[in-house]
Amino acid sequence: MIKVLLDNSAYKKAAIEISVMTPKVVNWGGNDHVFQVSQVQRAKHMLEQREQMQAYQDIINQVRIGRVQLFTYSELLHESWNAADPRYIGAKHLLDGITLHHIDPAVERSRFQQMEFGKYICIKNGKKKSDKRSKMIEFCELLRGLNEDVVSQLLEIPYFNFSQQEKDNLTSQRFRELAQSLATHQLPDAFHLWSAEVAGLDYFLSFDGKFVRAMTMSSKLNLPCKPVLPITLLQILYTIL
Repeated sequence: MIKVLLDNSAYKKAAIEISVMTPKVVNWGGNDHVFQVSQVQRAKHMLEQREQMQAYQDIINQVRIGRVQLFTYSELLHESWNAADPRYIGAKHLLDGITLHHIDPAVERSRFQQMEFGKYICIKNGKKKSDKRSKMIEFCELLRGLNEDVVSQLLEIPYFNFSQQEKDNLTSQRFRELAQSLATHQLPDAFHLWSAEVAGLDYFLSFDGKFVRAMTMSSKLNLPCKPVLPITLLQILYTIL
């Protein structure tokens, strides 16, 4: 069984139709009246990314026959809620009827961002915190700035109540390794990849080609969980299944 974490870019593109409002003119009582009418259209990405979308649909077929399992977790769910697009509500979806299994994050973000300690860590590592950045990016920058000394101090603070797995993940410095050469906006994807890796998943499925290339072509990292585009994953599935 191949285990795959589904990025939000992939989840969003699973919507193959969207609902759009278009104006319709109706003459009533000798006067023209404009009404907004809901119409269903083929999603734009179905036309613009045909090869990737065809591969994606073939992957979903492998899920339906039990050869692949799809996973998500809390941070990806938060992203999808924050970026919800009303055009996709009720739209035909490739994942209709598919079970998404759940994993734990490599480190629970709420342990840090429910208090001001994050500011202390950023300052300690010479970084300034920007209120304009998303909370997730702030959290990832915080993690990337944690050196071994700061991690050791964190683990001694009872307040955080880290699980043993979280302690091991922080001590490993793995996130710093994954994120070292990435742009700031790519850090959340690195965190998703890290979470998938520590959960023992095989692949991180994304439509973000720049992130996939940054991790696989421009990096010499050992990646037990590989970030892949749909076409690449489908080729792998045909090889091993």
